[in-house]
Amino acid sequence: MMKMFYREKHYILFIFITLLLAADLHAAYYSSLPYKVVQPDKSEISCYLSGDEYFNWIHDRDGFTLIQASDGYYYYAEASAGKLIPGQYRAGKVNPVLAGLTPWLKIPEQDYQAKRNAFQTVSGPVATTPGTGTLHNLVIYIRFSDDNEFTTSRQFYDDLFNQETAASLHSYYSEVSYNQLDISSSGYPACSPSTNLSYRSIHPRSYFEPFNATANPGGYSNDGERINREHTLLKNAVEWISINSPVSSGLNIDQDGDGNVDNISFIIRGNCSAWAQLLWAHNWQLFSFNVMINGKRVWQYTFTPENQSDLKTLCHETFHSLGGPDLYHYSADGVEPVGAWDIMEFGSGHMGAWMKYRYSNHTWISSIPVITNSGTYSLNPLSQGTNNCYRIASPNSTHEFFLLEYRKADGLFEGTLPGSGLLVYRIDSLESGNTLGPPDEVYIYRPNGTRAMNGSPSNAYFTLESGRTSINDATNPGCFLQGGEEGGLQIYNVGTPGATISFSIYINEVPMPTLFGAAASGPREVTLNWQKNQDNNQVMLVYNTSNTFGNPLNGVTYGIGTVLNGGGTVIYSGAAQSFIHKNLNNNTQYYYRIFSFTIGDDYSYAAEANSTTLCGGYNLPFAESFNSGSLPDCWTTQHSDGSRDNWDISSSQVAGGSGSELRSTFQEVSSGITRIVSPMINTSGMATLDLSFRSTLDDWAPGATLRVQSSTDGVNWTNEAWSLSTSSNTMVGPVLVHTSIQHNLNSQHTYLAFTIEGNLYKYDFWYIDDIQLKANTVLPVQITLAANPAEGGQVQGGGTYPFGQLVGISAIPNSGWEFIQWTREGEVISNDAQFEMTAEQGSLTAVFSVTEANVVLESSPVVGGSVSGGGIYAKGSVASIHAIPNPGYVFKGWENHGVIISDQARYDFMVSSGTHLIAEFEAIQIQSYFVSLAASPQIGGITGGGGHFNEGSICTVSANPFAGWIFEAWESNGEIVSYRPVYSFQVGEDQSLTAVFRQEIEILTSVNPPEAGQAYGGGSYFSGDTISCKAQGNLGWKFDKWLLNGAVVSTDSAYSFVATSACNLKAEFISGVGMKEVDPGSFNLYPNPASSYLKVSYSGIEKIKEINIVSVEGDILSTSIPNPDGSVISLDVSSIKPGLYVATLLTGKGELLRHSFIVAGR
Repeated sequence: MMKMFYREKHYILFIFITLLLAADLHAAYYSSLPYKVVQPDKSEISCYLSGDEYFNWIHDRDGFTLIQASDGYYYYAEASAGKLIPGQYRAGKVNPVLAGLTPWLKIPEQDYQAKRNAFQTVSGPVATTPGTGTLHNLVIYIRFSDDNEFTTSRQFYDDLFNQETAASLHSYYSEVSYNQLDISSSGYPACSPSTNLSYRSIHPRSYFEPFNATANPGGYSNDGERINREHTLLKNAVEWISINSPVSSGLNIDQDGDGNVDNISFIIRGNCSAWAQLLWAHNWQLFSFNVMINGKRVWQYTFTPENQSDLKTLCHETFHSLGGPDLYHYSADGVEPVGAWDIMEFGSGHMGAWMKYRYSNHTWISSIPVITNSGTYSLNPLSQGTNNCYRIASPNSTHEFFLLEYRKADGLFEGTLPGSGLLVYRIDSLESGNTLGPPDEVYIYRPNGTRAMNGSPSNAYFTLESGRTSINDATNPGCFLQGGEEGGLQIYNVGTPGATISFSIYINEVPMPTLFGAAASGPREVTLNWQKNQDNNQVMLVYNTSNTFGNPLNGVTYGIGTVLNGGGTVIYSGAAQSFIHKNLNNNTQYYYRIFSFTIGDDYSYAAEANSTTLCGGYNLPFAESFNSGSLPDCWTTQHSDGSRDNWDISSSQVAGGSGSELRSTFQEVSSGITRIVSPMINTSGMATLDLSFRSTLDDWAPGATLRVQSSTDGVNWTNEAWSLSTSSNTMVGPVLVHTSIQHNLNSQHTYLAFTIEGNLYKYDFWYIDDIQLKANTVLPVQITLAANPAEGGQVQGGGTYPFGQLVGISAIPNSGWEFIQWTREGEVISNDAQFEMTAEQGSLTAVFSVTEANVVLESSPVVGGSVSGGGIYAKGSVASIHAIPNPGYVFKGWENHGVIISDQARYDFMVSSGTHLIAEFEAIQIQSYFVSLAASPQIGGITGGGGHFNEGSICTVSANPFAGWIFEAWESNGEIVSYRPVYSFQVGEDQSLTAVFRQEIEILTSVNPPEAGQAYGGGSYFSGDTISCKAQGNLGWKFDKWLLNGAVVSTDSAYSFVATSACNLKAEFISGVGMKEVDPGSFNLYPNPASSYLKVSYSGIEKIKEINIVSVEGDILSTSIPNPDGSVISLDVSSIKPGLYVATLLTGKGELLRHSFIVAGR
């Protein structure tokens, strides 16, 4: 009973913890748009759409994601194997919170990135719309076959695009470009301003939405179909406009002369759709077809559903046409890189100065001045075209820098800003946009903002009135870089926002050390490495046990042990490039900063590093009695998946010891492992160890095994001799166990573990106390001695000894040499030529030095260049050597014993011994690769652009289809690499590319006899397309069969096939002798209207051959064979849509009798 109480208690606790850990994630990019889901049973659910042009999804007001299943219904989404799938709960039928569902589920970030990359790879370069001059934007209005005409007037849209003084697309870009870009928009088809006309697609809206087997079988199934349908829609719209409402030939639609229409905006009737890329506001290029307007190719366009056609979206998407990227995060990290300060996240004002500079091709802002000297500066507001931004380099990065601009909350667009003041940006020139960030291209510093926390972007502005007047590495916000490193910016005295705003800046001109790193090299030491700056300045190294440091004062000399004002103790000062910090505490984190300093004690900014010393490092003998009340230092636990940590310290003495003891408690895991691991123990020189411990097992049943294990890495474990299996409900112990440890020894990193494996429910408790580990047998060790250099002297005392024996070691210098020190693995262990040590495995080196040394230089190859500076040098002096390459060669580096020690042609070093240096030269070579091209099939078109290319150069290939063919894709090794006929890439290897073409095929349909009806589905298609044809008879005619080249291919009026070549399909019809209304008494239908079944009775009519139900359009919906005795028959009409229909009887005389009826709504 006690055991069941424990089990229930643990289970309830597990559920409670699970509920507490359910996180409420919030998507912080793009607005939620109201949306209504209609289920197949006609029920409606009010919800929202969120996302961007690459991915968008449906969610309810609480963030629970809805996804459509194959049955057509929407369900709450669940995550499975990294994918979103419809869950078990139908949307609107349960409370998702009470059902324990997770909100804000989206596709994994890698899937989003794949969609984004595919979208961009297909589209190619986006910056094709000119950023200056007059841009004539063509606006084409489109509706689908099942949509009514636009109800919003053309005047509304003309104002949205063209107003001069009020907010419009025209006035926005005139302002943000400083009157350098004039966008003038004209709408098509032309119509009265009080109405609005549009091109009507032949397809319904569902054709442009994703496939669903039940709800939308006609939707697109993959990216290829999505691209083809979107581009075909736009192609047909443009061609229809060119015929029915052509663009004036006098309108300059290609002001930059690149052969492309500058920009087209397609406004789509109706709302955006969910889980779709197509019906969502986006910007792209029409690359699938060569569509022309007045001799100019249609290329760059924006695509905007009606409910997304607001000014902010139009301005946002138009900046995409200019090449501007999005600045929001896709990931649900809650960080808004620029927030309301930029139109490319969710602002309504200007884009920032960097965006204007980079994505207008340096036209709106032609250059950004760089501040390199300390002083006081001022800025105009960004709304003015001059003196509106500054750039400041970070001393800690080559590609991240700071940008300053002044934003003033007034005017038509900037009046929407959260405030006025100085903005400080971090710019990363290696990035393009922020969608997949971090890392981000553009980030604004804001109060309480960190790499993980959003802080307050709306309060990002610095002013005297706000109290935010400075920013540096120690302020809030700090000027951190992408990786969290200090940025080194020092701005202060930010003034009041007026006509201008002023600020002061301090620039440090001493370069920092580089490649600074810290790594624990043992339980009590940390090894630090760095490279001196390019001026070869000395360095000062400072440490602390917390990440709190001050900065050294220029002009002050700091000695070892000096504490900086603000934190940090000096531990090294000099010219070295490494240091071992010793005598530290185990399992403790230490923080370090390193500064370069000049002869006059001017200090650089600091580079940072930190490391945690290893845990353990105990020597033998080792003992533990668990009397501290908690797990001792460096004891850790491990457990398999599905199990949990179940080790603690108990105040009991069940194992037979005194004080507290170690205890493991059962858990409901049928197959698992739980383990407690000792600290790291130094077992160097040990062959076997003696282990003793007190043990009591509170047993329950067979199924688990208790073990002692060992390891050298804490990951891979070896079973030792002792083990105990559970068996029955009894107490085993207390007993004092004596056993041995025979594996994973002779190491400085040996771990001991007490392990339970198997069914972890089959015991109640295991108590352990008074662990003792001591040496049993030791190994012989080899002490290896060497002289460096070998000619410097002799060494004595090496050999094989029992581990731990005291050994005398001697170094005897040769004539002309002197002894310097003994080292082990680069660490100095003695400065005495003769000393004693306890025997342990290892190699010792006696370092000798001469008073003079010969520096020998040579060139390799000899024809590569010349060298100078070799000769005899005094010990401790500086040698200055020089390598000069001959024409056709380049200097690679100075080599010593096969290792490049410097890549500088002029190299200075301190002479400590004779050395032989080789100046390595290399002939200048350029690798060439071949790009081969092919067309598939060859009759489909021609290719161009292949050939030989130098490594790293750009190859641009083109595919041009012949008449009657279209280009589909470029393939390499069977995989599609681009859907663009003109494809550019960087050459890095030999490559074979194939241009895949598809043939245009004419499908003709006809009717025999011509007066019998109509045939639909004929037209121009491409090979591989699925063709759907339909035949519809006129009154008195019945469809019989489809003929292809005289052969019957189908007897169904609806016929689908895959096009492989041009063909002529003929729909054959047969005629009744006549069709006539009949006496209701001889041919009756009831009930009429009918909802589920229609009963048919007839009398006085000879030999009825068949009964058909026919739509008013002439389609035969069902055919029944009547009973020969003329009795009443029942026809199932439950699957027929409500409406008017006709029942026909075909008699043996060939007469076709007709009776109308109604199918009622259900």
